[in-house]
Amino acid sequence: TTSFGFSYTGFITVPADGQYTFYTSSDDGSQLYIDNVLTVNNDGLHGVVEKSGVIGLKAGKHAITGLFFQNGGDKVFTVSYQGTGLAKQIIPAAALYRINVVANSIPTANAGADQNVAANTVTLTGSGTDADGSITQYQWTKISGPGCTITNATNAGTTVTGLTSGTYVFQLTVTDNLGATAADQVQVLVTIPATSGNKTVKVNLFGGSNPITDLQWNNWNLLAGANSSNFLYEDRTASTIKASLSGDLRIADNGTNYATASTLPPSAVLRYNSFATSQRELNIQGLNPSKSYSFEFFASRKNSGHKSVYAIGNLTDTINTDNNVTDVARFVNIVPDNTGSIKVSISRIGVYNYLGGFTITEQLATIATTAKIANANAGAEPVAPATKIFQGETLVEVNNNTVSVYPNPFVESFKVQLNQKAAGEYVMKLSASTGQTVFYKKVSKPASTVVETINVGNLTAGTYILEIISVANGSKSVHKVIKN
Repeated sequence: TTSFGFSYTGFITVPADGQYTFYTSSDDGSQLYIDNVLTVNNDGLHGVVEKSGVIGLKAGKHAITGLFFQNGGDKVFTVSYQGTGLAKQIIPAAALYRINVVANSIPTANAGADQNVAANTVTLTGSGTDADGSITQYQWTKISGPGCTITNATNAGTTVTGLTSGTYVFQLTVTDNLGATAADQVQVLVTIPATSGNKTVKVNLFGGSNPITDLQWNNWNLLAGANSSNFLYEDRTASTIKASLSGDLRIADNGTNYATASTLPPSAVLRYNSFATSQRELNIQGLNPSKSYSFEFFASRKNSGHKSVYAIGNLTDTINTDNNVTDVARFVNIVPDNTGSIKVSISRIGVYNYLGGFTITEQLATIATTAKIANANAGAEPVAPATKIFQGETLVEVNNNTVSVYPNPFVESFKVQLNQKAAGEYVMKLSASTGQTVFYKKVSKPASTVVETINVGNLTAGTYILEIISVANGSKSVHKVIKN
């Protein structure tokens, strides 16, 4: 017959490492593969044509396959080579070997001995062998266990970070030069001892995408529900602490490059913020009623004209959320109620209140504080003085420090005049009869009299309570104001 085809398959031995040029001369088409790589493509219908290709080879044996077809005319197919120490020549029979009928031997993988560790990192040392070839690829994967990071998954040896207490199983898969694979597994038992210091829960609020990747932080997806699951401590051990948030659960996104200067908290915590126009309550549960806790609240928004007021009992702290990267609301020495709960009120100055994240720390002892930090042990609230209820001028006097409020009643705004009060910082807090905070502002008073204008024309008509609170010592005066 004048039309046929065949293939030659076997092995070729090259004497040294180097670049080798292979040639095929054929009539009609031919192809030459070295180690399953197409090295010379001389395919097609044609007379005698020589083509070549170059490939780098290690000294030793390599797979070779020659394909040829004939479709009339002359019948020609030769294969030549040249390279390190070899002049161009037809490949001699002494350099060619037949394929044994025995199949490629499966390689062997060794993932190393099982380990017990008491740290959040571990080193895995694996290896692979192949009786009739070489190992060309390693791949580590986690089969089971809590979250972690495999740093160099394609190396024979690798380090795993971010471990928490629990049992892990890792698998090493090796691949030989002919594509055969084998796998072996190793078990790592992690027992991280409980910390003897303050234990902290860190919580990031987000909307279902781009959670924080720092394993010290919990991700609470508010769009999945207003009730969280139990949080983990920053060392990834379990806690009984969880939270719920009432009111609006909308999420604002400040963008990928927002607050990059922030370090407390990380910028990723400030990217997404839950926001609302009405007062909300964050209920933190699962605390130990016999312990004291510290709280930090974080909020920031890429806009202007908004502050968020956080209150625990009669303690308050305010964050100016406008492009904020430094301001934090802090409370210390807070003791939960007998059910293990703390309720945090979140209100606004401006249009919106925000919450991006928070931390909860178990205290080992009472914390001494400055006036900036809301302190539950700052002293008992002063006994309220007798109240003189009438319209205009001074309504309540505390320790002869006089405050004037006028006009009263008011329509759009009223003025607060701090007369004999000592120089320092004061909080002006206006509340509805329901207890909801509708206005909050911190002012700095010099030694002289100071006057602040309170613009609250958007309020409904009714009676409101104004508190003037000294940041330095917590003393306060209470006033009734009426909006027509």
